[in-house]
Amino acid sequence: LDEISKQFSMNKYSFHKAFKRYTNIPFNEFIILHRVNRAKELLRSSNMSVREIGETVGICNTSHFINLFKQREGVSPLQYKHQWD
Repeated sequence: LDEISKQFSMNKYSFHKAFKRYTNIPFNEFIILHRVNRAKELLRSSNMSVREIGETVGICNTSHFINLFKQREGVSPLQYKHQWD
């Protein structure tokens, strides 16, 4: 958030507020959704482990990754992967 807000010459609070106003989601949720979508691609197309995929998308704590994924997709990453096997 700090780096992106600097690119737009805004403080992070103004950037966060503007981002939410235009997208209807907070910036941190946007980042999580982007990471989950990338994880879904990797789960469908690779043989990487759930831990490796979490690390690849920027969530190094595997339990946290599983919880974030399950909250947004309704199934665990492993369950999601098995749907595509």
